[in-house]
Amino acid sequence: MNLISPDSARNDAYSQCNGNETFKYEQTPGYKRIMTYSIFRRAKPQKRGIMGIGTLIIFIATILVAAVAAAVLISTSNVLQQRSLLVGQEARKTITDGVDIFSIMADSNYTTEQFNNFEILMRLSPGSDPLQMRRFDVELLSNRVHSAAQLYYPGDDNYIDVNASTFTTSQVSIGADLDEDGTDDYMMIMDGAVVDVVVFNLSSEGISENISLGTAVTGGGAIDVEETPITVGEDIYGSIEISGLGSNVNEFDGDIVVIRRVASECSFDFLPPEDYYCMDVVIGNSDYILDSREKVKLLIKTRSNHALQTGEDVMFIMSSEKGRLVEARARAPDVVTYVKTRIWPLD
Repeated sequence: MNLISPDSARNDAYSQCNGNETFKYEQTPGYKRIMTYSIFRRAKPQKRGIMGIGTLIIFIATILVAAVAAAVLISTSNVLQQRSLLVGQEARKTITDGVDIFSIMADSNYTTEQFNNFEILMRLSPGSDPLQMRRFDVELLSNRVHSAAQLYYPGDDNYIDVNASTFTTSQVSIGADLDEDGTDDYMMIMDGAVVDVVVFNLSSEGISENISLGTAVTGGGAIDVEETPITVGEDIYGSIEISGLGSNVNEFDGDIVVIRRVASECSFDFLPPEDYYCMDVVIGNSDYILDSREKVKLLIKTRSNHALQTGEDVMFIMSSEKGRLVEARARAPDVVTYVKTRIWPLD
């Protein structure tokens, strides 16, 4: 019987375990030696972490850099989102906001064969947001004129308070600047053969056209002047109303004199040519905001030497503050047959 040497047995077992296990052996009664062993893995070497203030500083700095980067990204994304929303809204307004034109009419003159006093009947386009007419412009183009007109509407300074008893045959300041040249304008009574008149001295524009009082002031009769434009040539600078009695000393006696910078109604008689248009509400209210339930008529006129001739073209371009442009090309007929003629849409 060959006994295994303890040393060789240990070496064989150790080699079979690739050096990863350890063994022990002991002597047993009745045998030379019997090897016993227990197998267990060797403990792996321990790894130690880096510790200290430097590591803590690096850790905090990493968190701060990440936080700042996240804040910049969030802020940038919010700004881009807001701008994209605004761009989208503006783009939608540019496409949808506008007006639909039903017709364009013009007053016809048989004698001169000219057309003027244009009436544009329109309403809000379907799907359009309400339009502020104070920021709605009408551009007029023809062979003789190219002008942009804005809304002519009563403002806060529409009424001018005047002392009626001070108006005599001498010039008296009205305390207002109708022609907007920086100097207050004057008003006076002028004697006529039968009927007296009132005139205004507009410092830079000159003397206004005569406004008839309907009677001689010294006769003490009733004076009733309905709203009448204050004009110099074709230019209009406001309107005046007078009611009451005349006196024996060429003065107004207990009269009411109302001077307006802008007439109280939309009418060609009070409308300054080319630079302004006025809005006559056909359906709706006169709040100067055009919404989907309303229909309005815009009045615009040209000067006499810019009136439309027979066979000539004219174009109206309407633009709101942020909406789309609306164009209407009209043509005057070759023959004048009506007092009022439709020039758009063409037959």
